[in-house]
Amino acid sequence: MPASASDASSADTSRALAAWQDALARARDAFTAWKQDLDPALAAFCTADDPAGPGLDDAVTQAEIALSGILDGLRVAHRKLMAAYDAAVADQAPEVVQRLEWQRAEQTRTLRSQEAQMSDDGQSALTAGQAAAARALFEAASREWNQPRPCRACSAPIVVGAVWQPTTFTCAACDASTTFDAAPLTERFYSGPSLESICAEHALDAWRGLRVAQRRYQGLTHPLPADFEVFQTAATTWAAAHADLYGELHPSWGPAEVEAATTRRTQDALADAASDEAAARRATFAAGMSVAAGGDLTQLMQWAQEHASAEEVADLVAQLAVCVHEHGDRTIAWQVIALQHHVQRVAQDRDTWMRDRLAELDAELRLR
Repeated sequence: MPASASDASSADTSRALAAWQDALARARDAFTAWKQDLDPALAAFCTADDPAGPGLDDAVTQAEIALSGILDGLRVAHRKLMAAYDAAVADQAPEVVQRLEWQRAEQTRTLRSQEAQMSDDGQSALTAGQAAAARALFEAASREWNQPRPCRACSAPIVVGAVWQPTTFTCAACDASTTFDAAPLTERFYSGPSLESICAEHALDAWRGLRVAQRRYQGLTHPLPADFEVFQTAATTWAAAHADLYGELHPSWGPAEVEAATTRRTQDALADAASDEAAARRATFAAGMSVAAGGDLTQLMQWAQEHASAEEVADLVAQLAVCVHEHGDRTIAWQVIALQHHVQRVAQDRDTWMRDRLAELDAELRLR
């Protein structure tokens, strides 16, 4: 490549990198301002006049849209940077490509780190704000419980307490039965999302642990059963923390409801990772890892033939190399890559091709 073209490509990358750094700074500033604006926006729903009122959902939705806009702007800037790197590596010397790919991986990691931090911090702030409004509603509702209501037969006062659904009372003065509905704020507390918000805030630490486990699991091309166990444990811990408190606070909930809610939330958090298909795929690659660790290429070939059609054996071996490599064992990955060279019938010199393939796996892992 002529020197002028190379210099122009380098200049384009430098400009794109500077624009990306500016976008990062703007996103951080915008997020700080977003958090500062969130408190007063939600504080209005913590007042005694109308705690957790009808406008709370709209305020939360608007805040979520604003946060999404900040993150979207960051992603757009990152895509532009990646496009600049794509153009820059064309026809460059291997050492230049390696340097640019390293830079690309570093900035991609920065994007994911910033996305995760802003997303989680933003959700935590929203949850805390909603929980504050819910607690204000609970305090207002609890004052209703001590306000007597008149017997419909004799008008004698009856203190009904925390009535959350239609409940019948017997008047001590005239022995008549009167059914009372939940008072307005009490009904709002138990029928709306307020109790859910309080429990979500209580489970925030467990939720953050779940997010870490979820991202680690989803960052793997081929997770193994042990990876799923970590994800599942985090999901169950979060779901149980949420459901246990809900069970303590809701009058109609008992152990069966708590258990059912824990199971449901755990399954929702795990999503497709809990499917039979995903479990079978994890088991397949775990078996391949075990065979590969033995170092016998003949047995490894037999494993591949047992788990794939003749046309798909080469791809399965290639994917096993990815799995072994991303789980940190380069020695075993090298063994699998040797088999990959054989089954793909690569014409290139084996050692050279294997080194190149391992370098590709390193680069792919950095980008992930």
